[in-house]
Amino acid sequence: MDEKENQNVLEGMCPHGNFPDSCNACVTDREQASKAVKDERQKIAERVAQSFSSRLCEYLTGMTPDNPAMVERLQEDQKILRSKYRLPSQDLPPAEFQRALKRIAKSIATRIKPTSEFGKFFKEYPIADAVHFENDRQIGVDINRDDLREYRRSLSRLEHELIHGLQNQGAPSMPIELKEYEAYVANMNVDYMKAHPEDIDDILFGALVGASVDLYYQYESQKMGKEILPEWNNPAFFLGRDGIDPSKIKNVGAEQNFGQEDF
Repeated sequence: MDEKENQNVLEGMCPHGNFPDSCNACVTDREQASKAVKDERQKIAERVAQSFSSRLCEYLTGMTPDNPAMVERLQEDQKILRSKYRLPSQDLPPAEFQRALKRIAKSIATRIKPTSEFGKFFKEYPIADAVHFENDRQIGVDINRDDLREYRRSLSRLEHELIHGLQNQGAPSMPIELKEYEAYVANMNVDYMKAHPEDIDDILFGALVGASVDLYYQYESQKMGKEILPEWNNPAFFLGRDGIDPSKIKNVGAEQNFGQEDF
């Protein structure tokens, strides 16, 4: 406060030179301060309640899955990724598409084998339907030609794993979250997501990218003999980005209901 404001306080007046109860500026200040506190509490509550898939989406794209701009972002990213990795046209007949994928595998010295040759891995991780082993440069995937739809699906799985091979060749230190995002978005059905944007959260960032990322952390935890967790899967990570002190939460990372005393 300057000298005039100090004098006002001594005389029982507010810094604006009025009596506090009748000062519109003071009322506005109090209302703004109250709103700021409420907004901060609301943001903390939202961050605590935010799902794994929503956090993953925001970590990767800067947007939550319900953002109307997400579909356009995914569509643009798909174009960029298919060009980046020089992937064959998705309009090719399946047999020709498969031959193109085999050429990519050959170019990065990666062998394609049936899942039966990696029985131990698929027994331990039954959720997986294909795998890429970067150290051995091997892909485990079954190509099912029983019907056209399943044939295309199995080729999509093969392409997904080949993208991981290309990533490990060009950017071996790429975070697992980005690896899986690229591999899924590169060959996802964008038209489906346009028609069903509500599935971006549950399917793309939950059942696909999210499940693969979760599987990776399970695998690493087992290998290291200790629990390995993603840095972004807690409210503190995002509160820091929001400009809110994470210490205002009692238990950072715990999903709980907050009362007024917790802020």
